[in-house]
Amino acid sequence: MRLSSLLCCVPDKTVYRDDQISVPNKKSKEPAVPTATSSASSTPVASSTSAKKSDIYTPAGSLQIFQQYCDEDDPDVIGPEGLEKLFNDAGISVEGAMPMILAWQLQASEMMKVTKEEWVRGTAGLNPF
Repeated sequence: MRLSSLLCCVPDKTVYRDDQISVPNKKSKEPAVPTATSSASSTPVASSTSAKKSDIYTPAGSLQIFQQYCDEDDPDVIGPEGLEKLFNDAGISVEGAMPMILAWQLQASEMMKVTKEEWVRGTAGLNPF
């Protein structure tokens, strides 16, 4: 599961991957995934940009990400150092509002500290699928 799958800022909204060429028109029933036409026939061939299994949210994937960033002293908490590493790995600046928005979305009781319970509950709520 990719970090961007968890660190979006709008819960319960459709999230489009970075490698998708276009966002579908809301009135259109056509999929956002582009198709290529085979030279041997006119049958459309699905593009390689279809969702990968690793991009889909799973509780196990969420816990795996938590374990990458949890404190060595307390494996049930991601502290300031772990959150800073998480933001850096995700390409998010620790300056500004993003750390506060994530803390709010995860319903963290302390700033720059996320417990395993808050992480599991919060990331399940951010699940866009």
